[in-house]
Amino acid sequence: MNAEEKKAFFNTRFSLIGNIHYTRALFTPQANKEELKKNPNAPKKFSTVLSWNPQDPRNAQALQALNAFMAKAKQTFNPTVPDQFFIWPVKKWETYVRQDGKQAAAFFQGKHWLNLTSGEKFRPKVVDQNKIEIVDESTVYSGVNAIVSFSFYDMGVNNPTSKKGLGVNMIAVMVLGGGNPDPIGEFNVNLDEVFGQFSNMSAPINTGYV
Repeated sequence: MNAEEKKAFFNTRFSLIGNIHYTRALFTPQANKEELKKNPNAPKKFSTVLSWNPQDPRNAQALQALNAFMAKAKQTFNPTVPDQFFIWPVKKWETYVRQDGKQAAAFFQGKHWLNLTSGEKFRPKVVDQNKIEIVDESTVYSGVNAIVSFSFYDMGVNNPTSKKGLGVNMIAVMVLGGGNPDPIGEFNVNLDEVFGQFSNMSAPINTGYV
């Protein structure tokens, strides 16, 4: 595969329907926290995470093409890299292990997902169902239903010492609404535990501070 053929290959676009998470960076590019620890000048990127139910029939055809693409990319450009050391972009709840050993967020349970990014100079299109650009960021919450268009790139193409695998370029997002808002940033409190001793109390009547 020559350079032009490779460019055309990686320009292949896919679209999947599911839920998007960590949506703040869809509108304001941010630097990755782990990268910032190593480099205070780490580049800022637009980003989100797309998750989907692997049994959703709406994605069946797209996933078949996506899996064939990833297999061909691995065999063509990184044939000597063992599968266990190759970075596959699709993460799966049943097999995913974070580098820090922690479990993935609970709202990914039973799901598959992709981490998508776009350079600071390449702001992705974020539109509603009528393909009108969204300006009210509050309507795009973590957990909302959406369709995401994306392509892949070879992570180690310009740096032989970098990680080997496929990254994901975010192109556009169509927000569909609905979904279940994720409890991101909420402090996890057992209300029965912290208020249990007051469970049988009624509100005092005609009392207050003077």
